[in-house]
Amino acid sequence: MKKLFFHPPHFFILIILIAIFNFGCKDDLNVPVNQKPVILSINANPESVKINEEAALTCTAIDPDGDALSIEWNAQEGIFPLGNIGASVKWKAPTYGGSYLITAIVSDGIDFAEATVAVNVEDDSSDICPQFITYGGKVYQTVRIANQCWLKENLNIGIMINGVDDQTDNGIIEKYCYDDDEVNCDTNGGLYQWDEAMQYFQKKGTQGLCPPGWHIPTTEDFMVLLANVNYDGNALKALGEGTGTGVGTNSSGFSALLSGYRYLGNFFLLNNNASFWSSDENNNLTAYNIALLADKYNVTFYTSDKSDGFCIRCIKD
Repeated sequence: MKKLFFHPPHFFILIILIAIFNFGCKDDLNVPVNQKPVILSINANPESVKINEEAALTCTAIDPDGDALSIEWNAQEGIFPLGNIGASVKWKAPTYGGSYLITAIVSDGIDFAEATVAVNVEDDSSDICPQFITYGGKVYQTVRIANQCWLKENLNIGIMINGVDDQTDNGIIEKYCYDDDEVNCDTNGGLYQWDEAMQYFQKKGTQGLCPPGWHIPTTEDFMVLLANVNYDGNALKALGEGTGTGVGTNSSGFSALLSGYRYLGNFFLLNNNASFWSSDENNNLTAYNIALLADKYNVTFYTSDKSDGFCIRCIKD
């Protein structure tokens, strides 16, 4: 049998390697494993609130390793008026009802745990958006779209004047009817120049010709409306309105009619265009409006001459 001999230098190198290996293994075995936080409770007080009211949220948690914890709150709706960090926070309900889940995320800097609590938001829809209103001797249906309340019909108020004449600040509400035919106002509502619609006030969001408690929409009002229907103009058009890719589905209930408009004393695009004034002025001669087209699904913002005659859709304050 052969004998094994180790030369001294090689022998010492081997001993050192074995020592390093053993030390490394022991060190690995002694590394503590982080344990994630444990949530003991999560509460909302009260558990049911009305729109725009606040609930106090609390989360109690411990860390098995004794690590310092941070707590962050998240909610898809509503706001945290004093911030969303801490074991106790305030949550303010949105402006429409429903049951909302709010999540607390507890972190020790390495791992995290999360839990949710539900808050019910009570909503008396009849207070926010009555089914109908009576104004100027006419009954108008309304429609609620998310947290907005709109007239479901174009405004039709005032005395008809001929399309060749301008509406004036004479103390009389004046309107155009398409082709100077009152029947078209009965069906599609009146057409109004911007100054008449605003009742000769230039402040955005003014009541104008709208009923008390309602106003001429701002461009922001229209942007919220469009966001609520995913920018789908067909969702705003009444059934039977539009053609091709512009056919109305009226999934929003807005029930827009392609009522045409008045321009330089003449009437155009009945059944092909619906234009609605906003209360936002662009300059002394023009203001902003939105338009729906018969063969398009999108909604377009324009700046138009204040002398044009467009529809009015009022929105509740």
